Amino acid sequence: MTRPSAKGLPPIEIKGLRLASPNRTSGQGHWRYAYAAAKSARLQAYWATLAAVPAAWRLWLLEGEGLHVTITRIAPGSLDDDNLAGSCKGLRDGIADAFMVDDRDPRVTWSYLQERSGRGVYGARVDVRPRTKTEEKTALNRAAGTTRRTAACRR
Repeated sequence: MTRPSAKGLPPIEIKGLRLASPNRTSGQGHWRYAYAAAKSARLQAYWATLAAVPAAWRLWLLEGEGLHVTITRIAPGSLDDDNLAGSCKGLRDGIADAFMVDDRDPRVTWSYLQERSGRGVYGARVDVRPRTKTEEKTALNRAAGTTRRTAACRR
């Protein structure tokens, strides 16, 4: 099978999706609302990815080659990095479902960005591209549990 284009696919736009970080530790709100929001994001991401990603890319991933997925949260406000990753969890699960892999599969690397928008404008953008050779080596080392330690760390 030929390698997909290094540029990747055109971005997958999901307009109107509110990626909020549910604060479960403070006891605010009911768990059912957080669950419904995550399930909605997961389904929207699944169908949008399935519609936008050619079957050849899904086969490429199943043959053992790696992909890099960048999820960009579009909202008027911003989140810190750990809440950003948490708010994108439903999307990540839906994208992984569309690729027929677990979201912790080492063949897929994930990154998260955020972009400010106008008031009341929410959404998400998903960029999918093949991993570069450097990203491939890093992912393989991470999956194997081997990391390079410097001399300063060994002391």
